[in-house]
Amino acid sequence: MHPVFTHGQFIASKDKVKKGAPFDLIVTDCCFHHIDDITLHKELNEVKRILGMNGTLIMIDILFSKGDTQFLRKLFRKSELGVHVKLIEDYQERMEQHFEITRIDIVRSHLSLIKNNLIYNNSAFLECKVMRPS
Repeated sequence: MHPVFTHGQFIASKDKVKKGAPFDLIVTDCCFHHIDDITLHKELNEVKRILGMNGTLIMIDILFSKGDTQFLRKLFRKSELGVHVKLIEDYQERMEQHFEITRIDIVRSHLSLIKNNLIYNNSAFLECKVMRPS
């Protein structure tokens, strides 16, 4: 369980990120499904570099859903436009190249209920630490 964080900041500029490092916590929320694997590998190396010694990376991203035939859910996911949506095993594989995964879970976001058709998104949740040499 994480201690209560008393302050934080949202940073979207690479210059500000470099100046603010190292960080105790970095959260990526629904961005990896927009990034190709080569770029993702480079960005994860940068995240690892700016994460503090005991820092935590929380990765949240939508999951590819195999075999879901429900029209409204498929339409919603298609409208999201991320072309690199992965299965949880695929996100895990990419993250394990850079971090030690300390928690992995699937979280369901309920969006709407229309005529008994539940529209939701399943998201991967991975909590990670930087792998340190033994």
